[in-house]
Amino acid sequence: MHHTKQPLLIQVLVGLFIVVLVAGQIFLQRTQFNYLLIWQIILYAILFFFFKQRASFTLKKIIVIGTVARIVTAFLMPTLSDDIYRFIWDGQLMHTG
Repeated sequence: MHHTKQPLLIQVLVGLFIVVLVAGQIFLQRTQFNYLLIWQIILYAILFFFFKQRASFTLKKIIVIGTVARIVTAFLMPTLSDDIYRFIWDGQLMHTG
């Protein structure tokens, strides 16, 4: 019975991880240091739980979770940096050599 609850718990934690990740990206500002710190602690606590359960994760599951997290956050503005024009300039500079 414990074995059947574990995959459900992991699925719930994966969903929670993605929701917390997106919520922090959307609602937190750079000036809210305490909230950013709490946000990071929650994310790392969930990742620590995943690490403790690493035997139940296959490479395919890890790739799927990472891909979903990146797709969901790909179009959000960076939380800790709003200097997007510098990133664009750096990319153009690297492209031209």
